[in-house]
Amino acid sequence: MKAGCVRFSNDEAILALVSIVRVVNPRMLESGPDGFTVNLAPLEKKTQLSSDEQLLLKLYAALSGESRGGEYEVELLAAETQRLVETLARLERMQEWPPDVLDLCRGMRQRLGGQPG
Repeated sequence: MKAGCVRFSNDEAILALVSIVRVVNPRMLESGPDGFTVNLAPLEKKTQLSSDEQLLLKLYAALSGESRGGEYEVELLAAETQRLVETLARLERMQEWPPDVLDLCRGMRQRLGGQPG
């Protein structure tokens, strides 16, 4: 798996965030005025975070910052990149998705070093 700085489009960053939230705690994903919000309160109460929770916070921080030309940059370790490939694959299997979402998800997995489908 690749490690280093990864660039995500806005849609890719949201999809990556949703994939890891669904693994960590799906109840953290709440309906909001712009579609959904992520409630970080359950993580704020913890004294030690799992690697998945740390990855969630890393992706959340990137999305909360300013985009550069419509892209978000995230520094990922090799293990985090692998985990993201796994959570994206899992997200694909969780429900029926529109073809454009599946294409986006598979493209991300392939770009990150995983198998596209």
